[in-house]
Amino acid sequence: MSIYRYGSELLHGTYFGVVHYWRGSQSEEISVSGFEKVWLEHFVGVFSAAFFGAAGVVEASAAKFDLPTLKKEQHALIKRTKALIAD
Repeated sequence: MSIYRYGSELLHGTYFGVVHYWRGSQSEEISVSGFEKVWLEHFVGVFSAAFFGAAGVVEASAAKFDLPTLKKEQHALIKRTKALIAD
């Protein structure tokens, strides 16, 4: 859930999101080289919020309209995506 929270803050452009974007998990401001180190943290947060939000819509649609192939493919995509994020 914490991945979604940070990603949501970044996507919505809140003050917290902006501060988190420039500092990452650091408590102080960081330099440009420091920012490069936390870029992956930002990318995973924003990507996860967008991807898993869309995945929920696809899964709900598959259930509502009885589309088992769509549900199966969605689960395979989620599994591959989780593996990529874990690396």
